[in-house]
Amino acid sequence: MLEQFAKQYRVKIRRNTEDGTEVIEGRWGNIYEYSTTELGVMFLPPLKPGQTARTGMWNARRLEAESAGMVLRQSGDGEGSLSFDPSNPKQAAIALKIAQPKRRRRASPEQLATLARHGFKARPPALEGLISS
Repeated sequence: MLEQFAKQYRVKIRRNTEDGTEVIEGRWGNIYEYSTTELGVMFLPPLKPGQTARTGMWNARRLEAESAGMVLRQSGDGEGSLSFDPSNPKQAAIALKIAQPKRRRRASPEQLATLARHGFKARPPALEGLISS
């Protein structure tokens, strides 16, 4: 389910080094597989030294998510997690807004034609996942 979501929204899946689970890492949090039918999004903003929790930012995102039908699973002062239906475009958009993963760019045909005129050749897509030998 996470692979399909990542492909649809052009984001990259990474393997968490701590527990080996697959997550979509973002600037403000992670998207992960919550159950067989739902994905979860965790809001964990990085804090600068001496900075307190990002309470206002979390509360605004939480209220927006709950109004769209996402389910609150954990709520702290400035962080928390919600689960959502990945087939619901509104909930998926809010989850991407909460985690803010870097999106993969897609070149348009005009950009590819311009690059070809300048002598650049398209590389084959990289293989994703673990390669076993």
